[in-house]
Amino acid sequence: MLIYLLLLLNVFLLFYTFSSFSDKKRILVLLAEAVSVFLCLYALSAAIMWLFEGFTPELCLIPVTVLDAIFFTIAYIKSPLKGIEFFYLSKIKADHRILFNSLAIFAALAASIGAYSTIGIGRNDGNAQIQALSILNGNNSIRFTLDEYDDITPDSKYEYFFFDSVSNIDIENFTASYWISEEGGENGEEKMWGELGGNPTYPSILALSSRVFGKDNMAFIQAVFAFCVFVFINELLRELKCEWKLRSILILLLSLSPIVVYCNHTTLVEPLIAFCMVMFAYFLLCKKNLLQMVSALSVLTFGLLHASVYTMLPLFLILYWISYIHTREKRHLFASVLALAGYIFSFIYLNITAFENTYINYVLGIPFFKGKNYIFAVMISVITLIAGVVLFFVFRKIDGEKVKGFERGKGKIIFKILVALSSMASIVIMIVLNVKKCESYADMLNITFIAFLVCSGVILIPYVIGRLISTVYNPGLKEASVVVMFVYSILFYSSVMKPMLDGYYYEARYLASFMPFVILASGMMLANIKFEGKFIIPVISILLLLFPYTSTLFSNKAEMRLDKNVFDSVMSTVEDNLDEDTIIFVEKGILKDYYYPLLNAYDAKVYPIQADYIDDFCLDIKDVSSRVLYISDFNGNVYRDRGSLKYYSENKSNLVSEEALSTVTGLPVKFTEGDTQTAQVMVFDNLGCLLEYDDYDYLRWNEINMSVTDIEIDEDIATVKVALTDGSRILTDDRYDISFHLDYEESDDIFECHRIPVGPYVLEDYEFRIDLSGLNEKMTVAFDVVEEGVAWYSYDHEVPAVVFDKDESGRWNCKVESYTGER
Repeated sequence: MLIYLLLLLNVFLLFYTFSSFSDKKRILVLLAEAVSVFLCLYALSAAIMWLFEGFTPELCLIPVTVLDAIFFTIAYIKSPLKGIEFFYLSKIKADHRILFNSLAIFAALAASIGAYSTIGIGRNDGNAQIQALSILNGNNSIRFTLDEYDDITPDSKYEYFFFDSVSNIDIENFTASYWISEEGGENGEEKMWGELGGNPTYPSILALSSRVFGKDNMAFIQAVFAFCVFVFINELLRELKCEWKLRSILILLLSLSPIVVYCNHTTLVEPLIAFCMVMFAYFLLCKKNLLQMVSALSVLTFGLLHASVYTMLPLFLILYWISYIHTREKRHLFASVLALAGYIFSFIYLNITAFENTYINYVLGIPFFKGKNYIFAVMISVITLIAGVVLFFVFRKIDGEKVKGFERGKGKIIFKILVALSSMASIVIMIVLNVKKCESYADMLNITFIAFLVCSGVILIPYVIGRLISTVYNPGLKEASVVVMFVYSILFYSSVMKPMLDGYYYEARYLASFMPFVILASGMMLANIKFEGKFIIPVISILLLLFPYTSTLFSNKAEMRLDKNVFDSVMSTVEDNLDEDTIIFVEKGILKDYYYPLLNAYDAKVYPIQADYIDDFCLDIKDVSSRVLYISDFNGNVYRDRGSLKYYSENKSNLVSEEALSTVTGLPVKFTEGDTQTAQVMVFDNLGCLLEYDDYDYLRWNEINMSVTDIEIDEDIATVKVALTDGSRILTDDRYDISFHLDYEESDDIFECHRIPVGPYVLEDYEFRIDLSGLNEKMTVAFDVVEEGVAWYSYDHEVPAVVFDKDESGRWNCKVESYTGER
């Protein structure tokens, strides 16, 4: 309840903060501004808390609420309205244009609500959810220890298997790195340490989403970001003089782009990157005065979410400089410095909390720095500061009217020529690079630029490029900014940053971050052309082209590693069958799906296992009395005759295969069935149920100390009490029984009583009744432990025995001796 109250309070405070500077009739815009700034402040608060390892979703909201209260107070003081009038909203006029435009936004939003069944390590999508689950279970530290390692015998076969299995769960996505050291250990004992490799900011947002929408619906946060994006795009298109019909259609086209649909229905971070970039453009181009500096907050948030911010930072700085040159307002230079400061902070933050991922991102993007990431940070800082100082002093000396005259005349021509040359150069570079890489028609369909084409409906991008190269458009500040965004994020990205994709959809996820700029550029070019007649057919064509791919995504599960329903069922089965004496085994092949959720969700210890290492595990583990929950992907009756099957499922995985790709666009027309995924959860009363008895000859006996504590003889019935003394350690209940037998040398009759199972660390007395009438006048009765199917403990060790001796009067006497038998 507290988290809902804080959320509502924050949105309320920011809503009325922005309403004091804006038209109070535009409720959707004010709501999008409030939600977007709140989420950015939440991300900043979460990042700071992670640096001090003190993050929780509830605690993170407190500093955000304080900041929002300060902003609200300042806005209230400066507002001419006071008291209840400050909170009045203007009456909204009933206008069919506003109504239908708003309906288009909500229709686009509806296409973004929901989450495909994509969870499990192996995809970045799963990594974020797994870390969010870890946060929800109280893990607010990047570094952690694996207590399970403490229970394993050093330098044993299983110890190597344990370390190798856990440390190689997910090499590709750097979920965590591991090492062994004496740090934190007692008496020089080694500890196994792990450090999460993923950036915790986005999982922290997912954790908040989970608190609001529930764990099963944490991906619904994507719809919240999508709402802000659609509202901001609508406002940007309005600033570009697009009429409501065109705005509505372009927003719907954006929401139906296959790659946008795919990303909005997962917990991938790319839709948030799109949100940050659109929010930047909105506050820079649609707001006035100091509110334009809020755009720097979106740059900071981008940096806290993903290391790839360095690829877009030059674009942000260029747009700030263009705005300063055009307006001569110093706030744009200040905003560029704030954005740079945000980048530096995020750079430091990521190198502390997610060094490995940050390092790899920089190495892949700018390999010429040879891993020295800080060189780029220093270079961009120096360039920014020098450029800011130069622009400030140069334009102070130049007459403002001359600058405006230049912009209206030769400046526009020069800008158009530069854009045309940049566009043509990008296309030429793209062609040259991809001709060298493409060996077949299928390879050509994986060209990034082709992917941009097909995901935007084919028509829009060529139309925009044609207008750019022919210079048939009229650039003001807003139009020039949109053109720069389009050329940089679509053409430069496709020709230099990432010319080729490895496939759809997952590998093309970064396209979703830049699709809004296709829509903005298209709207700008179409703004001055009458919609009816000329563009109704192309728009319908785009919708028809996108329909089969988008409808496939709506009607099928996306490509996945693990079905979410199966995951949820396995986790709930574990929870229902878990107690304090239970350990969890996870088959090595499915560790990536279950290890981290189980490790953080419950207090139980979680061990990777493989059939070949079960015996070794039983020898290594210190406490072997535990019940076992065994999670495996076995398809059959393996171990079922020894335990209780609690859950079993068979599920077909969905794949994007070459047969399912369109020969025209390269997009998947449908998802095909892949391998059958199986999952089962079994419960075993103890570890011994998992051991193969026929293979025990090589197993060593554990230390067993027995003693006879009491003997009573009543006529021919002897009652003997035997205890396992302190220090005895028995491997497992089912494998060991305590019993008695006659000395083999004195009698051919085994004469053993029923066997009583014993467990580890058992100290209680065991009582045996012996009928002495069946004995000779002198006989040794050994009290022994038998390892089922192997041998008596007395074969190689001393055990207590009672020597019974009948005297001349017929009375039985007895004494206790040690006994060692022979095989």
